[in-house]
Amino acid sequence: MQAGAKVKAIIEALPNEGGFPVQANRVRRLGIPVLTSHILLKALPNEAHDGITGAVVAGCRNFKAIPGTEKVIEGIDAINICTGLVCDDQLLIKGNEIFGRNCFGAGDAIRIGEGTSAVLKGKQVAFEILQEMGEKFDYDEYLSLSKEYIDSQQHPLRLITDPYLPSKERMNEKGFVLIDCLYGFACNPCAFACPNGAITKSSNQRCPGDRFR
Repeated sequence: MQAGAKVKAIIEALPNEGGFPVQANRVRRLGIPVLTSHILLKALPNEAHDGITGAVVAGCRNFKAIPGTEKVIEGIDAINICTGLVCDDQLLIKGNEIFGRNCFGAGDAIRIGEGTSAVLKGKQVAFEILQEMGEKFDYDEYLSLSKEYIDSQQHPLRLITDPYLPSKERMNEKGFVLIDCLYGFACNPCAFACPNGAITKSSNQRCPGDRFR
């Protein structure tokens, strides 16, 4: 949607979203239906057979379609199919074969994770490259960064029940940002993106929305 696409629906074969609820809530607020326990059966071609006009989906159980639940989603021209999250480490492996320890990896070449873990791993790798080059750097900063990266790999726990909300008077006054990160994990794109520095987040497994103005 940020690129201008009009998303008709998100189909998920599992009975629940596979990611964090904050992402699912975000697309729902945009009016995009999230159809859990559904599976894609086939695409409907256009007359020229060089594109599509719709898709047939059905309810499913254990990744198998339930007969009689088929329905058509019309008015679409593209289907984006996600087949799972697997590390793409082939380039890193080839680099290690050719260059040995002179090759370093970050992001999805190391581990599938949310964006913050990729940013942290990239910074950590920069320190590792400096160390390999024999350059001086702040080792305490490296240790602190490494702790943040480790924290970002932990399985999150739900820490708060409901999103933080301003008072009714404030809500009625003008629009406000709803931060509904209910789980304690080290994802903090909100802190990265805020141009005013109004959102801060530590790495000690607290909710990213624990401190905002």
